[in-house]
Amino acid sequence: EKAQREQLSAVEHSLYRSLVGSIMHIANASRPDIAFAASVFARFLSSPRRTHLHAVMHCILYMFNTIDKIISYSR
Repeated sequence: EKAQREQLSAVEHSLYRSLVGSIMHIANASRPDIAFAASVFARFLSSPRRTHLHAVMHCILYMFNTIDKIISYSR
C-alpha cells in the first residue's frame, strides 16, 4: 500500500499530464460519460500519486472496452 501512495517520477508525471489532457479532450468532444472522472483527474495534475496514474489507466481501458457504445438522444 505504501507504494500506491508514493509520488511519481518526472517521466510518469509527464505521462499522467498527457493522459489526463487526452481524456479531457475526449470527454469534451465525444464521451460525456467520463467527464466527471476527467475533472477528478485534473485536480491532481500538480502532484499525482501512483493511485491516480492507475485510475487514469483504468479509465483508458474503460474507453477502449466501450468504444462501440454510444449515447443517443431521442425527441
